[in-house]
Amino acid sequence: MQRSEMQRGFSLLEVLVAMVIAALTLGVILNLFSGAAKSASVNSDYRNALQVAESTMEQLASDPLRDHDLEGEVSQYRWRASITPWENGTEQPLRSPFMLYQIEVQVSWGERQDFPVILKTLRLGARS
Repeated sequence: MQRSEMQRGFSLLEVLVAMVIAALTLGVILNLFSGAAKSASVNSDYRNALQVAESTMEQLASDPLRDHDLEGEVSQYRWRASITPWENGTEQPLRSPFMLYQIEVQVSWGERQDFPVILKTLRLGARS
């Protein structure tokens, strides 16, 4: 046999190197898919928390406004709300029967207690 006929095909070392490269590439790809799936789950949680916050704020704003705090739970989401008279730091010369109230709603869930969804708005209501 000639030397060129003996060197046909791949050596064991070449096959092993190719397998290692394929395994590393597959590991990186699976890690990317795992990260994307986790990100989609977190985005879904934030979207649901935002819906809870918006519906809670709408409900609070539709009731007569007064200075108080509330809290509740919807499914896995805990919400806290506060309604306080808004003060902009200036004296108001006219005594109006209306005033601005600040409504703040915080929604937290599961392991994300440190990263709540927070919504704030101002609404006009009767002076209490």
